[in-house]
Amino acid sequence: MQIIVVYPKGLFGATEDKVMSVDIPKCDDFHVQHYLEMVFRMMNAVDGSDIEKYLKRYQCRSMSVGDMARVQGIWFIVKSVGWQQLDDKDRITELNELVRKKVHE
Repeated sequence: MQIIVVYPKGLFGATEDKVMSVDIPKCDDFHVQHYLEMVFRMMNAVDGSDIEKYLKRYQCRSMSVGDMARVQGIWFIVKSVGWQQLDDKDRITELNELVRKKVHE
């Protein structure tokens, strides 16, 4: 399953938004929280993945509070504990446009 990860401009001194697509093995029993936890672990190399090559290629740090992920078209933001679904329609529109632009660069 493809999950879009966004490292927003302004966090930790980032001067531009970073967008990357990561593939997570699809589960028969789809549960959004499961995929969010998998992507968080992957982006922090907790699962033993070789995510370092992605982080280096996209010049990103590990995933932290304020970063976002889109799973099955739904946007979530990393909070100090867990994830929260984004409900700001303007921000969601902005993120979807950012992904469209970055994917076609």
